[in-house]
Parts: sequence; structure tokens; C-alpha cells
Amino acid sequence: MQTLVQALRPSLFWDADFAQLDDERHAAHIIQRVVERSTLDEWRATRPHYGDERMKAVVTQLRSL
Repeated sequence: MQTLVQALRPSLFWDADFAQLDDERHAAHIIQRVVERSTLDEWRATRPHYGDERMKAVVTQLRSL
């Protein structure tokens, strides 16, 4: 089974070491990039992984939106 990070394009995280991304430790960063720059397929992989409430909590704290 593929992890969430493996389902995402490395180019979403041009400023980070993609190999070191952890879907729990870096959840806020991953959610931010998915919301701002992902494809629909990446969004569909991310939403069930984190759930609506967790994504909403991160998104409402973003300064960029």
C-alpha cells in the first residue's frame, strides 16, 4: 500500500527534502501544499487521510489564504 507522501508529487515540496517528509510530523506543511497547489487526485488522496476536521483546522490557520 502506498503512503500519502508517495501519492504526492515531489515538486509540491521543492523547498523540503521529499525523502524525509513524514505524513504525521509534517501534516500542516503537507496540507498547506495540497490545498494551495495540488491536483484533484492529490486532494482526493489527502482528504481521507487527514479528515475534514484536521484539514479545516490547518487551513483556517494559514496566512496565505
